[in-house]
Amino acid sequence: MDPIVRSQRVRKRVAELATAISAYKSLHMLDLPDIGRIKELERLQGEIIEEIKHIADPESCDLDCFVVKALQELGDSLEEYCQKAARLIGGRSDSCEQGSVISTLRDGSLDPESHAPLLVVLQAVLRAYSESLEERGIVWSGITHLCPVCGVPSETMVKRRGAEYYMVCHMCFYQWRIARGVPVCPRCGATSPLDVGIITDKSRRIGLAHCQRCGYVWRAILDEHMKIPPTAAPLIALGAERFRPALEEARNVSGMDGGEEGFKEENS
Repeated sequence: MDPIVRSQRVRKRVAELATAISAYKSLHMLDLPDIGRIKELERLQGEIIEEIKHIADPESCDLDCFVVKALQELGDSLEEYCQKAARLIGGRSDSCEQGSVISTLRDGSLDPESHAPLLVVLQAVLRAYSESLEERGIVWSGITHLCPVCGVPSETMVKRRGAEYYMVCHMCFYQWRIARGVPVCPRCGATSPLDVGIITDKSRRIGLAHCQRCGYVWRAILDEHMKIPPTAAPLIALGAERFRPALEEARNVSGMDGGEEGFKEENS
């Protein structure tokens, strides 16, 4: 890819994320240092994605296959990207030699703390694969809180136009539709207003959802008119954590209302 085109695409990614975070700063719980670091991480991951996405071919190469091919494609750049990530978030970058990375992935010994820079790079690889699926129109729908692409649990639900509810993966940012019309528990599939409730405030833009049946708790972006890229959704939804104390209190009260027709408002 032409370096100028690649640079433009990376800048667009960063701009979309930064614009969403800025537009909804009254909702999320991020301060300025956090936002600056997020933008730099998005720039770094954008560079990785644009470097490897062209080799993605979901029809002939599944995710495991793509990860190996992507690491090979990155070559010597892998360690360079890890070093950049280490400077941004801390952690060791000496575990990013290509052979050791593949070995670590295969034996399942990836530790989030000691391999934090590597995780930044791997997230970009997963994002590249996820984006290739969506660009090819390969979509998935169904009730699950586990990402159908990378298997990571999601705690972020987004309401889209037409009252369609999607989960957004925190790792690869893949989106999958789980319900239409009313929110559903992404873990057990409960839909009854007696089972599924959302703690929110009078604006009803974000909320903390919970399932009485299985106990699952997740964050929800409820305003379908909000223009939020998948990369920003989990960050903005973090603002719903301010309803956590109200949820814990409400859980101890029998007969709590839930669902679209029974939101509990918390004046905070």
